[in-house]
Amino acid sequence: MSIRIAKNFAKEDKVGWLTPEGLFIEAVEGGGQIAGLTLGRHEATALSILESRRDLLLELNLRRQKLGCRTWPDTTRFNLIKAFMVEKGYIRVAPDILNMYDLD
Repeated sequence: MSIRIAKNFAKEDKVGWLTPEGLFIEAVEGGGQIAGLTLGRHEATALSILESRRDLLLELNLRRQKLGCRTWPDTTRFNLIKAFMVEKGYIRVAPDILNMYDLD
């Protein structure tokens, strides 16, 4: 059901994250930076979400370190932030997901 909700937002050209609870959080325009890593809209929004969930932010930082990434820019090859969010039950919303999930 959550995928269907995400696709409905994507059909409206919305970009952001659907939380595990079904709440849509719109992506911040223009992205941002963290310790030298230029972030896209989804990554910047994910970190904004995680700021209110310090336990998850700490877990993400530990994951970065376990991967051997000394700095945040080192994580780009892993797509770490997006993958972490998906693992935690968040669904990335963007028009490009419309062909990713077959709901018929």
